[in-house]
Amino acid sequence: DMLEPGSVDWEKIGFEPMTLFQRSFNYNSIVKVASLEPFMLQLNFIGGEDLGNGNRKLTLALLWQLMRYHLYTFLEQVHKVSVNRGGGLVLAIRDGETRFSDKHVLAWANEIIEEAYELRGEPEIPDGKFSLTSKCKIRSFKEDHLKDSIYFMLLIWAMKPLSIKWSFVAPGKTQQEKLRNARYVVSIARKLGTMVMVSPEDIVQV
Repeated sequence: DMLEPGSVDWEKIGFEPMTLFQRSFNYNSIVKVASLEPFMLQLNFIGGEDLGNGNRKLTLALLWQLMRYHLYTFLEQVHKVSVNRGGGLVLAIRDGETRFSDKHVLAWANEIIEEAYELRGEPEIPDGKFSLTSKCKIRSFKEDHLKDSIYFMLLIWAMKPLSIKWSFVAPGKTQQEKLRNARYVVSIARKLGTMVMVSPEDIVQV
């Protein structure tokens, strides 16, 4: 209800459920509301009984989808403000599309890096210890090379060129190098005031 005020019918919710039936009704209400508009979460394998039984994996899956919904709602609001000010933070939502999605975020990120390349050229890597050629564009958040965090560093560099010290960045060939890069990029993102919803360990397990 905090994400979408009015989405929960509080008159039907038991605030102090004493019986199994009352608790089950609350759990099922959560799943029902989350699966309907405007949320429309994918909860095919999640039921109220899973929440009631304390199923950690499925409960986290629900929370992750709610976090994702909250993030994209935030991006939509930022986009509207940007458009109203004559800017173009994110590619415009096409006719018939009502929600932000992964493809909008991917298009924005790729566009930011591409514009930085056109303006400043490719960043110089000390001693040429690795190449950026295949790392400056992605088509999916599941691409394997995201594990080395170099794409995320390029994105930060595109917006804040002096934030990334490329001499600190490893080629990302080993698991240790990937984790070191991930810790570095997360620390830089936090210093810039970014809303970070992943840990370094999450990045290396893309």
